[in-house]
Amino acid sequence: MRYTMEDLIRAARANGFSPTKRMVQDWVELGLLDRPERHGLGRGKGVRATWSQEQQELFNALLRKRQTVNRVGLLSNLPVSMWLYFGDTYVPLRQVRLALSTWQGQTAKTSWKVVRRTVEQLFDAPTDHLPRKASEALLNGIIEILFRYPRRFDENDQVELRKLLTPVLDPGENGLVKKTIGGMAFTTEAYIELLTARLKAAVALTNDEIDDSLFHWARYTNLLSRARYQGLLARLTTAGRVSGLTIPSVEEMAERACLDLTTLLGLGLGMPDGAVSASLDHPCVWKAGNLRSVVHGELVEGGIKVTVEVRPEEKAEQETADQ
Repeated sequence: MRYTMEDLIRAARANGFSPTKRMVQDWVELGLLDRPERHGLGRGKGVRATWSQEQQELFNALLRKRQTVNRVGLLSNLPVSMWLYFGDTYVPLRQVRLALSTWQGQTAKTSWKVVRRTVEQLFDAPTDHLPRKASEALLNGIIEILFRYPRRFDENDQVELRKLLTPVLDPGENGLVKKTIGGMAFTTEAYIELLTARLKAAVALTNDEIDDSLFHWARYTNLLSRARYQGLLARLTTAGRVSGLTIPSVEEMAERACLDLTTLLGLGLGMPDGAVSASLDHPCVWKAGNLRSVVHGELVEGGIKVTVEVRPEEKAEQETADQ
């Protein structure tokens, strides 16, 4: 079934929401909704613009989520998570690119306000134990360093980042962060590398420098790493070797979708392009073969079941990841 704008609004109002045509248009520009398919009605009869059933479902999910968030950019996690875990049938890559730009607040023109928004989105180190003024000073210090990027970001900048972050991440100087980040523990050095990768991705996205193959590599890597982690955690828990670690819920995965994808894109950008490798773990293989990931996801009890198929045409490699 296809939905015109009037159909989208009518269905949403039947569910208790009050969207407008202007809202739909704005959300298309922001990447929260995909652009509609246009079909000519014949000579002189104009065109008919419609959205898919999946986009209609996304529209209603966005309207529900809008009631609990205070910034439109945070809604971007929904379409990005749909692309990551349910595939292009729900959300195409062109929409993901727009949604990521909306999430990070980036524009083609660099300004302090733009960089601050980017840092706020990309910086997720634990600072809740700091006084408010100290937390704000830390954030401003990072913004001041990153404001120079990509015009300059060298070893001296990383030294400055390290000085700012070490007292927060590793106050005891024992090599580990004070608290976990996204359920994982990082050394100060590893977190600086992570933050740098995210910033590289943010700049590359703004400049439209990331090709489709890297997006598909990032999606494949995200799904495979989650499946491997969950399998390992299940085995270790059964053997009594770990406790207290949990697998993220579907909601938690969705809330971090933009951050997780941006992180992987940045890490992929940092891998040597000319590396000799035949493994799908390396983005150069995807670029050389112009590979694509085909994802099919479905909700099951306790999570999401995702099937990933990697194509070239003549060969398909398949992995199933139970989230």
